[in-house]
This record gives sequence, C-alpha cells and structure tokens, in this order.
Amino acid sequence: MLLFCDISVSCGQIINKILNIMQLKKDFQNSASRFSLKKYAIMTVAIVYLILIYLGAILNIYACSFPNKKTATQEERITINYITDSISPYGKKIRKFGNDSIYSFADDGRLSRISYLDTTAVVKRILFENGKKSYIEYNSFNSKKSIMSEYYFSDINMVSSRIYMKDTIILTANNPVECNKLIIDYYRNVKIKYFGYQGIFAAQGIPVGVCAEYDSLGNLSYTKNYIYPAQKEDDEIFTYIIESEYYDNGNPKWEKVYSNYVFHESGEDNKRPIGTWKYYDKNGILVKTEIRTGK
Repeated sequence: MLLFCDISVSCGQIINKILNIMQLKKDFQNSASRFSLKKYAIMTVAIVYLILIYLGAILNIYACSFPNKKTATQEERITINYITDSISPYGKKIRKFGNDSIYSFADDGRLSRISYLDTTAVVKRILFENGKKSYIEYNSFNSKKSIMSEYYFSDINMVSSRIYMKDTIILTANNPVECNKLIIDYYRNVKIKYFGYQGIFAAQGIPVGVCAEYDSLGNLSYTKNYIYPAQKEDDEIFTYIIESEYYDNGNPKWEKVYSNYVFHESGEDNKRPIGTWKYYDKNGILVKTEIRTGK
C-alpha cells in the first residue's frame, strides 16, 4: 500500500512537471519571433530530455515494486511471508504455492512439511525434523521404482529405511499368501540391516516368509520364517515361526520353532515353543536337539 502511494505521488509530480513544460513551450512559441532558430532548437531538445528523465523515473519505480522471481532463491520463497491458520491440517503456519504444493512450518520457523496436491506427481509429501528431511511418501502408482516411502537418518541426508510396493505371492506350507510390501532397512554404511516382506493373511497385515537381519558388515545374523499353512488346530488358524541365529561365517547357530494363534502383532507372549529345536557348532554340524510341546 505504501509503495502504491509513493508511485501515485511520483506520477502526480511528473504530470505537473510535464504540464508546466508544455505551458512553457506554448509561451515560448508565442514569442518565437523574438528568438533565433538556434535558441528554439536548443529549447526543444531540453524539453524532450526532461520528458525522458521523468519517464525513466516512472519505469524504475514500477520495476522496483515487483520481486525478481528468477533470482529469488528457494529458501527465500519458503521462509518468508507465511500465513497463520490454526485449523489447517498442515499445521499452524503454512504457505501455499499455486495449486500444487503447501509448505508447513514449525513454531521456530523451520520447514516441517511439504504437501504436494497434484495426485499425478511422483512425491506426495515430505516431512522434516529439525529442519532436515526425515521422510518421503510417494504416490505409489506413479513411482518409477515402485517405492512407497523412505525414511532418513536425522543427522545426514541418507536413507535409513525404504518400503517398496509389491504384488507378490509367497507359498508358505503350500498356502499362497499375498505380499504388498517389501521393507529394507540400512546401516549408515549403506549395508542392508533388515530385509522382509509384508502381506495380508486372515484380513491382517503380517510379515510373510523369511525376514532377515544382517550385521554392519553385511553378514547374515538372524532370520524369522513366518509360515501360514491352511490347516487349523482346535478350530484356530495354525501359524508358526522358524527362528534362526547364525555364526559370523554364515553357518546356523540354532533353529527354534514357535506356534502363534493371535498373529505376530500381539508380541512374544503368544508364541508357543513346538517341534524339534536344533543347535549347531561353527562348522554347521548338529550337536544337540530338543523336543518342545508348546510349554
């Protein structure tokens, strides 16, 4: 508003100057007979020069009233002029860019979230923690690598976990189980920490098949094999887990079997030891067995 007023005043002054000059020219023309042709030409040039000066001032004021979008940095565009909206689902402080994105800010002014409203875009939203990227969610149907989401280490720009969209069938005890996710966790040295599928069985989200854990050197250290046979026991769906731990050389250290009647979200309390438990030495030779009956 202030800039508009300044421009209005400047324009008014310029108009008055031009009118005065025109009046001067008129008076000058009435008495042209008293001046030589040379003096008349000099006066004309002076009038044109003054008009050009005032026109240049107008253009300069107009140009200064608008920011140069080409030279503005992204940081400037996302950290200034945000608005406060206490009922927005994106947070109290947001700034909307056109029709495709909303930037949300924490109370300290740092960027906390970017939401992309265009459903055809590759990225759906990005979350930030202490101003650093912590999570990316993709529009899975438009992700070229079928990546659903990524988590990042809090202090470095490196992926700590990645979830892929899958459409896979895994046979467990000849019973096909649909898998819709693959989860891979990473160490800071980019070595795989965890690898496992997630699926649906009896209308529940569950781990399926062999889920493996590795040490920071990339050696297999632990596995859980989640099995979902079609058979039932005591009118309950019978599922079980085969757990194994490994030596540094890759040979199995032991193998234990558990049954689970309330699926695996319910914790260790619902696991019942069953079957033959096996123990091995570092050379992979079986040295001991135990028979478990569910107690």
